[in-house]
Amino acid sequence: MTTQKRSLKWDESWTTNVQQFDEDHKHLIVLYNDLFTACFAGQGPVVLVELIEKLIAYAQDHFGREDELLERYDFPGAQEHFQEHEKLLQHLYEIRDDLNGDVTHSISNETLDFLTYWIVTHTKEQDCQYGAFLNECGID
Repeated sequence: MTTQKRSLKWDESWTTNVQQFDEDHKHLIVLYNDLFTACFAGQGPVVLVELIEKLIAYAQDHFGREDELLERYDFPGAQEHFQEHEKLLQHLYEIRDDLNGDVTHSISNETLDFLTYWIVTHTKEQDCQYGAFLNECGID
């Protein structure tokens, strides 16, 4: 995993061609950038926990919508996709719990590294796979 100490900017190569999910991904990037800014501004664990909570809530909503469509249309590999979502949520819960224990910068850097890698890799390599499939099912 390569460390990228910078904010994220939407890249058209991440487009799934499913509008609702592309909008969700753009919003997840906004939440990531809020966390990035707070970490490098030296915000304390209370602020970071609040931002992680927002990220968790939005990820749960997004994953629920995504998983429901993939299941409804019997997307090949849906179960593996669901498992990836669960892994991210479990990691976010652990980060939140660590932050509640007052672990700050090492967790913040680890969080940013993990989220950067996950957002870019999962969106570009996995989410883009379902786009054409859902488009063929009439979802755009």
